[in-house]
Amino acid sequence: MGAAVPGTLRAHRLTSLAVMLAGAALVAAACAPAGSPANVPISTAGLVLATQVVDEVYDVGRSPSVGLDQNGDPSVAYLLLQPVLAKGAIPPPVVANTPQPPSVVLAFENGGIWTRRGVTQNKQPGNNPGTAKELADSKGHYLPGATVAMAVDAKGLHHVVWSTPTGLFYAADQAVSSGGKTVQVFPDKPTTITADATSGASIAVTSDGTPWIAYLQGSDVKVATLQGTSWSTQTVGKALVCADCPSLRTAIAVGPDGEAWVAFDGPNELDLASRSTAGGGATAPSPSPVGASGPGQESGGTPWSTEPVPGVSQAYGLSIALAGPNQQPVLAFYGSDGAVTVEARRAAASWQSPTSPLGTGGTRPTAQQPGAWTTGVGVDNAGDVIVSWADLSAGTIMAGKGSLSNMTFTEAPVQQSADGWSPSVALSPDGKHLAIAWYDSLNKHLNVAVPIGSIAGLAVPSPSFSPLPTAAAPGVPPCLPTAGQTTLSVTAKNIAFDTNCLAAPPDTAFSISFDNQDAGTPHNVEIYSDSSATKRLGGATGPTDTIVGVSSTSYKVDPLPAGIYFFKCDVHPQMNGTFVVAKPKP
Repeated sequence: MGAAVPGTLRAHRLTSLAVMLAGAALVAAACAPAGSPANVPISTAGLVLATQVVDEVYDVGRSPSVGLDQNGDPSVAYLLLQPVLAKGAIPPPVVANTPQPPSVVLAFENGGIWTRRGVTQNKQPGNNPGTAKELADSKGHYLPGATVAMAVDAKGLHHVVWSTPTGLFYAADQAVSSGGKTVQVFPDKPTTITADATSGASIAVTSDGTPWIAYLQGSDVKVATLQGTSWSTQTVGKALVCADCPSLRTAIAVGPDGEAWVAFDGPNELDLASRSTAGGGATAPSPSPVGASGPGQESGGTPWSTEPVPGVSQAYGLSIALAGPNQQPVLAFYGSDGAVTVEARRAAASWQSPTSPLGTGGTRPTAQQPGAWTTGVGVDNAGDVIVSWADLSAGTIMAGKGSLSNMTFTEAPVQQSADGWSPSVALSPDGKHLAIAWYDSLNKHLNVAVPIGSIAGLAVPSPSFSPLPTAAAPGVPPCLPTAGQTTLSVTAKNIAFDTNCLAAPPDTAFSISFDNQDAGTPHNVEIYSDSSATKRLGGATGPTDTIVGVSSTSYKVDPLPAGIYFFKCDVHPQMNGTFVVAKPKP
């Protein structure tokens, strides 16, 4: 959602769908006119995908983690941070009642509608900064080492964990009744599992919604489990300690029988730890005597067994999925040479991989590209596999599609994924639903690709993003009203206004005739004192006062003194312009 950051964002994807998001109290329709013709289908490794820009304000979308609910609807957890602005660039406008940096954010889609909600909260409702200071430096910029992971349980609830240099944090939403409707709400404060430095967190949930969290803490690989209101932790193995290794992380999965699997890069090889089952289900470690809001403590419990993955000395950007009736792990990762491959466990000490790598990560990530190398993997009930990774040399997100039966894969770049980092994959068990999320490192956006047809209107071309209007020469307004004109006209079409400057005479009441030509999409027009959009002056009565196209309305506005103001659509703040109140042109 929101306007582009002037001076820093450039739209280079001319055919991707820009799906803007409403705040916690708002729901924005997918930004594509209903009934518009689709583009020519895009084939990516045999997949027909369309790319959506899901969030675009600030530096948004780092470390995305995507999941699917029981209906196949996608959701993504990610980081929201202050952008590093070029000299003279204008900071993005603050949109009231939306998550503010630094924050962990959840975007979720249902029936073609995306909504955004803060996993962490603002200091106070409204425009105050976010509270997740553990994610950012003193300027609110990204703090290397902060990562996010998410899992969706059988009830559609979201379990989110983030590892940072100052601790490991967890939050899960709950379904509550509000105004006769059921909504999902995150707590005011997250749980602190540990206040020690952590990295590489991953999360899985059991069939009853119990979270299992794996993470790196120094040279230890640990797993934390929530038992009632208490956390228990165990050290399950030793990790590779490497200051310049890219994307060292854990990958955890829990099968329907309760068996847990954790993959990690050990000191000498790729290791897989598992918990033995007892009576058909895994026995959790004994709970630590601490509350859910306090850090967990090391505890005993059922021991873990560890086996090496043969022939793999190092594995970066690990991801895991479970396959087959026995729910055996399938791992995707970058090797020490940057080659991307898959390893599928058939039985104890028995693994199978493709005869050649799926692809390459290209250039090894630099210190300025933390977390760029990650993989995502999904396996459906038929044994079909989807893998995604970032190729930094080609500057694109790659997707591979194959089968566990013969470990043969085809690969291709994901369309509209230039400069993509950190992909994440979610695939439904029936293979009908897929989502690939990644961070657009150039535009600082969050992107999600889904199969065309799974959401109506996805393949409709999106408009180019427009920065705030360029100021005219000092003392010269960018436009002037016409003598006697008291009715202004503006049209919304293709998620854009037909003008970036409106003008009215001073000290005279006027009206705005607004025509929304975007079928099925809500828009409005509001006038504000300036681009911070904190003081409204007229037009729509507020962010929820919208009209859904195709339709029109008229706003009556009280007299305004001469000056330069700002107007925008509250649902799609990138639709904006200068509002001039001045003497009519001669």
